[in-house]
Amino acid sequence: MINNVRNTRSSATLGLATGLDTASVIDGMLMGTQQKIDRQLGLKQQITWKQQMIRDVISSLHTFQRSFFDGLNPKTNLLSEGFFLAKRTTTTSSSVSAVATASAASEVTIDRITQLAKPSQLKGNSAVSSEIRLTIDADMLRQDRLVRFNLDGVEKSITLKGSNNTEMLSFIRSDLSKLFGSAVAVDEFGAVTVEGNRRLTILGGSDALSAIGLSHPGSNRLIMSSSLERLALTTTLTGDDFRFSINHVEFVFTKDNTLLDVINRVNQSDANVRMSYNEIENRFVITSDSLGEGIPISVSESQGNLLSSLLNSSDLPGSLEYVNGANAILSVDGKVIERNNNSFDLSGFSVTLSQLSNVPVTISSQPNQDSIVDGLTKFVDQYNLLIDQVSSMISEKSEYRDYPPLTDSQKKDMSENEIDLWEKKAKTGLLRNEPQLQSLLNDMRSALLSSGAVSGLSLSELGITSGGYAQLGRLSVDENKLRKAINENGTLVQSLFTDQIHGISRKMNNVIQNAARSSVLNPGSLVVIAGIANTSSATKNLLFDRIISVDRMISNLQRSYEVQKDRYWKQFTNLEKVMSRMNAQSSWLQQQLTQE
Repeated sequence: MINNVRNTRSSATLGLATGLDTASVIDGMLMGTQQKIDRQLGLKQQITWKQQMIRDVISSLHTFQRSFFDGLNPKTNLLSEGFFLAKRTTTTSSSVSAVATASAASEVTIDRITQLAKPSQLKGNSAVSSEIRLTIDADMLRQDRLVRFNLDGVEKSITLKGSNNTEMLSFIRSDLSKLFGSAVAVDEFGAVTVEGNRRLTILGGSDALSAIGLSHPGSNRLIMSSSLERLALTTTLTGDDFRFSINHVEFVFTKDNTLLDVINRVNQSDANVRMSYNEIENRFVITSDSLGEGIPISVSESQGNLLSSLLNSSDLPGSLEYVNGANAILSVDGKVIERNNNSFDLSGFSVTLSQLSNVPVTISSQPNQDSIVDGLTKFVDQYNLLIDQVSSMISEKSEYRDYPPLTDSQKKDMSENEIDLWEKKAKTGLLRNEPQLQSLLNDMRSALLSSGAVSGLSLSELGITSGGYAQLGRLSVDENKLRKAINENGTLVQSLFTDQIHGISRKMNNVIQNAARSSVLNPGSLVVIAGIANTSSATKNLLFDRIISVDRMISNLQRSYEVQKDRYWKQFTNLEKVMSRMNAQSSWLQQQLTQE
């Protein structure tokens, strides 16, 4: 950053021979050049401020354009006929939900829904997890005697006791009966049974678990976080590496992977299926992502027995239960139709079936005035903010001449608040009567007021009126009048905005494009002046060129300043030398005269 060069020498001592404050004298002699530098620095700051203020307008124009003339915002895209054809949809039953498209019929009736679309499934055999069997060894019991039994989230503790294996097993059976009744039982051989397809997990310290024959926490259901080598499966895993395919997508795992790793990797793959563990039935199910009849699910295994163990089948896929998917079946206007999904298009409605129905379900639509009124009201509000922003810039009283940009030395003597207040004044009126901004305002107003040749309507007939010169052309909305116009002349209202040539939206979008277009080959008028930050136009615009020109001027003046300063210092240094010699001669002469 180029700054002023004032006070670059720290010397402020008086000359020994001349008694002059040399630095102050030289600064005074350089004051004219320094003032020229300060004026150029101030000019650069003003140009930079102008550039940023115009870029702020460009940003506001882009925001306005994205909000109301962009297909990515269909709810407020005034260029789209679909915005003005928005409809409200109602259904007579919760069995069906629907959204009307622009081409939707006014009403359609589904006579009955006899079947919903369902996915195909490949079900593993039940009892995939092995039973819990306690192998009592009282000699293994050391200090930790507490074992916790967690039944469906309800946890109870028992203390292991007994002088021998038989006695310890007896105490365990007795304590479990007291805590859980008949829900959890241990037979005389240590086999644990649980009623009602419930989950039981046994927890405890290593000594306590070892005393009942468990090397780690045990459960009658699979634990998702368990590593594969620790899974208590009915069919024991063989080997350390596993490889299988589902729908021709291959998966590879090792014994260190967890069961959750397996499920997540399958579900996030391109196999088009979801693998899940049904805890109630204690078996795995592979379900197709797609609904409908005839969706295949193929499985195969090429290394190890992980998939066959999870599905509890020694013969893939022969011994597994395949459940074919189903199509949705419904009757519309007396005709039976089938769809392979529960969501589909029907007479212009996007329909979703959620449950069967033996009674007719009527889907109806009507123009959604609320969404149209809301969109047009937001358009007017944002238009007014844009008009206010630009109008204030080109009409505010010029005060910047009385508040030139501060120099660095001036800022040193001011507080942050004083600097902010000064610079606010210094920016006031910089863009007063700026031709391109004035042209932008005129073009925007013209786009609103000159339309209607095709539709036969004007904005005022919609209840959207301009406040005139006193209010800088701001718009206001009479909502009742707008609703009436939409209800009585919806097609004409649509044409007023969307007509390819005369539509308000088309014209307004063109005005914004002409002013704020970011194209390198054909930039908008404001982009030509100020550019857009972080784009190639940031250094390819008129104001940037002016800043470069001013920087060159400042550099030239600073070089001149340094040359003059060095010359003056040399001259004053020589003066000091001359004066020093003269003072010495004068002292010698005076001494000689005194001796005589």
